[in-house]
Amino acid sequence: MRRRRRRGGARRIRGGEPMTTATWAARPPLTPIPRDGALPVSHTQRERLETGRHIYLPNNTVTISLRFDGPFDLELLSRAVTAMAARHEALRVVFPSDRAAALVEPAECLRVAEVGREHPDRYAAAVDLLSADAQTPFDLAAGPLFRCLAVRVDEATHLLGIAIDHVIADGWSCNLLVRDLLGAYEALRHGEAPELPPLPVQHLDFVAWELAYLAGGARERLLDYWRAALAGTDPIPDSGLADASVPADAPARLERVRNPLADGFRQRLTRFAAACRTTPYTVLSAALAAAVLTQRRADEAASGDDVALFVSLSNRTHAAAQDAFGYFATPGTLRTDLSGDPDFTELVRRQAQTVSGALRHQELPHAVIVR
Repeated sequence: MRRRRRRGGARRIRGGEPMTTATWAARPPLTPIPRDGALPVSHTQRERLETGRHIYLPNNTVTISLRFDGPFDLELLSRAVTAMAARHEALRVVFPSDRAAALVEPAECLRVAEVGREHPDRYAAAVDLLSADAQTPFDLAAGPLFRCLAVRVDEATHLLGIAIDHVIADGWSCNLLVRDLLGAYEALRHGEAPELPPLPVQHLDFVAWELAYLAGGARERLLDYWRAALAGTDPIPDSGLADASVPADAPARLERVRNPLADGFRQRLTRFAAACRTTPYTVLSAALAAAVLTQRRADEAASGDDVALFVSLSNRTHAAAQDAFGYFATPGTLRTDLSGDPDFTELVRRQAQTVSGALRHQELPHAVIVR
C-alpha cells in the first residue's frame, strides 16, 4: 500500500456531513422511467464499457452451478428459467454504445446437452461442458448477456450452469436468481403457477435515479467523505504483503486455500458480535485487518498504523431495490485504524465506525471516486 503515515485514523475520518435521517429523506424517490429511446448506463457499467468492452477476463463472467439429484423434469426447468428471466429485466439489457443501453427480446432461455454413455467419467465430462460454456465471452452490444445450460449426466443426475456477464449482475443478484428459479421450479412441479409478481422497479430505474441524484450536491458531499477517508492511500489499496516463496518476477495467479472452522465457531462469533453491538462481518474484517498489519510488521513490508481493505458494498439503499436483479454493487475501501495497538474489542469498535461510514456513503460508486 502506497500511503503517508497519518495520525488519528478511522475514528477521526468524517469528511463532509454525515448521512443523517434527514439526508436520506431528502433523496428523490426511486420510480420507474419510460422505456423508449436510449436507456441509461450506470457509472459502474460505463467504466467497464469504456475500459474493457472488448477485453475478455474470466472474472467478467459470473457463474452459478446447481446439481439436481433424483427425478428431474427438464421441461419444467425450462419454464422456470423463462419465468425467472421474464421477471428480471436486466437479463435482457445490452450495450450498443458505451453510454446507452437497450432492451432485447429474450433469447432461448435454456439449452440442454447430454453426456454420451461412451465417456468413462460422465460427471467430469458434464462439468467440462459447463466450464467451456462459462468461458465463452459475451458480446456486450448484441447480447444476450445471460446463458443457461442444463446437462443430463444420467437419469438421476442433472447439472445446471448459469453464466452472466458481470456488467449486469452482482452477488446479491445471483442469490435472487437462484431463489426465484428454484421457487418457480418447485411451484411448477406441484402443478402451480410460479409466484413471481412484477417488481416495482428494475435496475434501469435505479440507474436513472443514480445519475440524477449524483448530478446534484450529493456528489460533492459523498466525494468529500471518500477524499478524507482515502487521503494518503490508493483507491485500490495494496496489502503490502508478498509470498516470500514465490520469485518476484513470477506471474500472478490465484490459489484456493481451505481452512475449516472449528466446531461452534459461528455461534461464538455471533455471540461476540452481539456483545460488541455489531455484526459478524465487522468482527471478521477487523480480524483480517489485524492479521494483515501483523504480517506486514513481521515482514517489515511497510510502516504505518492502518490497513485498507478492498470490499464490495451492496449499494441497495432503497427498499424497492432489494428484489431487483442488476449490477447495483460497488467496490469500496475500509480503512482500519490500528494505532496504539488496541485490544480486539476496541479494534472491533473502531471497525464498526469504519463500516458504518462506508455504508452511509456507498451511494457514490467507486468508478466516480477514481475518475
